[in-house]
Amino acid sequence: KNFYNKVSITEKAFLILICFFPISIIQGNLIINLFFFLILIIFLIELLIYKDFSFARDQIFWLLLFFFFSLLINCVFSTNIITSLPRVLKIIEIIAFIFILKKFISNYELEFENIVFGFWAIIFSILILDIIYEMIFGYNTLGFKSYMPGRIASFFNNELIVGSFFISFSSFFIGRISKTLKKNINLKLTFLIIFLIIISFLIGERSNFIKVFICFLL
Repeated sequence: KNFYNKVSITEKAFLILICFFPISIIQGNLIINLFFFLILIIFLIELLIYKDFSFARDQIFWLLLFFFFSLLINCVFSTNIITSLPRVLKIIEIIAFIFILKKFISNYELEFENIVFGFWAIIFSILILDIIYEMIFGYNTLGFKSYMPGRIASFFNNELIVGSFFISFSSFFIGRISKTLKKNINLKLTFLIIFLIIISFLIGERSNFIKVFICFLL
């Protein structure tokens, strides 16, 4: 609460959005697109109100801008400009997201780790409980059920992509949990990793299970 009160309005808005980023992925493309659009709005507000052009001194920005314009030129020569252009314009939102994220972490690294990763760990924990619930009862806590035998739907309903979500946020989850452990950290983390590998296997997505196994092994 003390940290939230001392940051600017745009930083507060970004903090809220990034905390609930995993939920936007669960909700689907519409909410994900809305998430990145709001990030772009925050980026533009910082430019217009706070006159923050610090990103322009970063070489990565100019590389990404060059990449964007190369896609834009490629779009002009495509067979269907109307279809290609919106996809290319989304790159602007991604660039805005990258530099707001980079700025926030560089200014508030510890707070970002504690607050954001803490929220992500809570959301991931709820997902694990939901997966286990579906394994036991055949449907998740919202009543969603997989249309493919041996696969888990969880909160994603007809989009059977819980395995991709699992591998994307499991490392953040382990990293955040490791910060709360006091004694026998290696032993506890070993059991946690084995537990997550088992959950990944039971989700029923073989390719993502192999990725999870290799990542945790490394």
